[in-house]
Amino acid sequence: MTALNMDRMTGGRFFLGLGTSGRLVIEDFHGEQFAKPLTRMREYIDIIRKAARGERLDHDGEFFHTKRFQLRFTPHRASLPIYIAALSPPSLRLTGELADGWLPIFLAPSRMAPAVVELKAGAEAAGRSLRDIAISPQVSIYVTDDVAAARDRERPHIAFYIGGMGVFYHQYMHRIGFGADADRVREAFQARERNAGIRSSSSSTPARRRSGSSSTSRTKTRTSKRSGRWLPEDRTQGFTSAPARRLPDWPSHRASLAFF
Repeated sequence: MTALNMDRMTGGRFFLGLGTSGRLVIEDFHGEQFAKPLTRMREYIDIIRKAARGERLDHDGEFFHTKRFQLRFTPHRASLPIYIAALSPPSLRLTGELADGWLPIFLAPSRMAPAVVELKAGAEAAGRSLRDIAISPQVSIYVTDDVAAARDRERPHIAFYIGGMGVFYHQYMHRIGFGADADRVREAFQARERNAGIRSSSSSTPARRRSGSSSTSRTKTRTSKRSGRWLPEDRTQGFTSAPARRLPDWPSHRASLAFF
């Protein structure tokens, strides 16, 4: 109901982003069992799309059991766009099969070919193509002439995910060619040496963020958009090289909330 109301309030400028998360977050933070996440996601999407079409929510699945309920308002549209945050091959295939868009994190454009293969396989299995799937990656953009400082600013963010968020992102870094870096980061975090882990994320940091002058950042963003149906979800920051004169961080710009 929240998603459909947001879509109605914004005149159809909303899309719903979903993700299965990982075992560490689901079990240790939410207190739920992390079992068959893709089956759960498939059922969840089916229920949402029934609601968007104004149908009765009769669903008897492995995880969800609903009946008789029906929305008491007319959704803005019956085809609410659903984007999936996917990185693993099975999740990417599910995204290609069912979703309107893909929400990758830590996307290195020069190394996205394996992910595109999985997306395409899922799409073709459902009689679709890659053109049916928008790509909306989270992209860190640093507007500065001090590229080295920008990399140092980004390293803690990526190192925390690799070393402190279970095995999910560590395995992903291996799949896109940053295995050695990822191993060093994870080993450092397990040894409670986070600063060493942050320094170890050097190779993957420049590959997945954009930094430089405003004109350089614009050029790189336009290049990315031309490579496909890209709708970047930007984490844009501006700062000077001198800490005493550092500008406040710009707020995060989410493509999914662009209507604000």
